[in-house]
Amino acid sequence: MVSALALSAAEARLSEQLNSRTTGVLRCVVSGPSGDGLGLAQVVWLATDDGWIGARSEPDWTGRRMVALRPVAREDIGVWVAPYLAQLLEGTDG
Repeated sequence: MVSALALSAAEARLSEQLNSRTTGVLRCVVSGPSGDGLGLAQVVWLATDDGWIGARSEPDWTGRRMVALRPVAREDIGVWVAPYLAQLLEGTDG
């Protein structure tokens, strides 16, 4: 499966470590009207034996769809969701 993702050896080790230490997932989905369609964003946090890890999309210079992993505290959830919510609200008439 790892080869299908084209991961480097270091990325594969990190993925395996994260997978073995994850005990749960928190996913917040934000959706609403955006332009002529529907805007959709999600925040994903992983519960690990050492605390919460936030996963944030962070494309690299090659165009690969990379994910940055950051330690987070439960009080941070609003900071992670707010930019997506604000972007959707700014695009509405209300």
